[in-house]
Amino acid sequence: AFSNSTVRSTGAVNGTRSPEGGRERGVVGSMAARRSTATADSDSAKSAVEKTAAASPEKLPAKKRAAAPTKPSPSAAAEKSTAGGSGSKPVKRTEKQAAAAEEATEATAMPSPPARVNKPEARKAPPAKDNKFPLWIVLVGALVVVGGMWMLMSAPAGGKVGGKGPVKKDTVKSGAMLERREKLKGLLKSTFMEGEQAVATKIVRQVLLRNDRQREAKTLTRAVVFLFAGGAFNAYEKMEHVIQKHVLGGSQKGLLELASGEEAFDSGLRGAVAEQLEKNPRSVIILRNVDRADPEILYDLEDAFENQEIQHAGKSIDCRRAVFILETNLNSGGEVSAKAVRAAASGFWSRQAFVARVREAVPFEHNPEEDEMGFGGMGGMEGMEDMMA
Repeated sequence: AFSNSTVRSTGAVNGTRSPEGGRERGVVGSMAARRSTATADSDSAKSAVEKTAAASPEKLPAKKRAAAPTKPSPSAAAEKSTAGGSGSKPVKRTEKQAAAAEEATEATAMPSPPARVNKPEARKAPPAKDNKFPLWIVLVGALVVVGGMWMLMSAPAGGKVGGKGPVKKDTVKSGAMLERREKLKGLLKSTFMEGEQAVATKIVRQVLLRNDRQREAKTLTRAVVFLFAGGAFNAYEKMEHVIQKHVLGGSQKGLLELASGEEAFDSGLRGAVAEQLEKNPRSVIILRNVDRADPEILYDLEDAFENQEIQHAGKSIDCRRAVFILETNLNSGGEVSAKAVRAAASGFWSRQAFVARVREAVPFEHNPEEDEMGFGGMGGMEGMEDMMA
């Protein structure tokens, strides 16, 4: 059963003897050589069968075809190569170990799931802005347009009110106020000649119309205080007549005239004014020659000029509807302007708070010829009425 090479290798081994009894060692070496040769022949035979089965399994006999080993799995081949490389003998496996190896092989052969890649989340685009206007804005704009067109269509032609000319700042809307405006204009025109006391006439007209508007709107906050200056006493009387006619309608009940030097003026001015306003809140109070009186007497009326009411004898008396006229000889022959009158008043009265409360400075142009005719200052309203008649 052994080949020639085996015999030769055996003889070579047996030929190695020692003097002490190499016979025994030769027998052991011969047996070892036989086992290695048998193992090599078995391996070569198995290898030949596997190659034949892999190349053409149909050429093998039926028994050998069933017993032919299948193609080893990668893990089994790796184990076999590892075992052969280390020089150790193949390990016999039990049925459980074989089953576990087959499961491991199947698990290895199954495709692994794709690796999960964490992709960055795409940014969501901001919602598109709606450029449309809200419905309520459109409706409001439409109403404004319609209202404007209606006002343009309903306005009189040429921007006139009642066909009287362009609208001015002091134009009043109500019929009664418009009537008073026209009456005042006619009264001034009939009292003063054209161009006469033009500055004073314009200032008084504006102040009275403004007072009328505030009184109708119930927005009066203080009394009207005129400061007549320039020394044109005859013109003072004319203007006082116009004011009385416009404010009181010509009635004497609401008129109070006091002059410096009179007892009622020097000793009881505040009391006299309070009693007059208590009886007639809508009054015209004329104080003559106040630049000759003690300033402290006038200072006693400072709160009446500034506040809405005056206190007297424990009573609060409304003074908003009153019109005060202070006659002076200040700025006589000077510049005919409200600024010049204020400068003269500030130099005369030391209490500047009092001067500030006398808001309506009215400059008159002084005419010495009228004083020579006897119309200046002392004739009173009776002489004025006779002259106008």
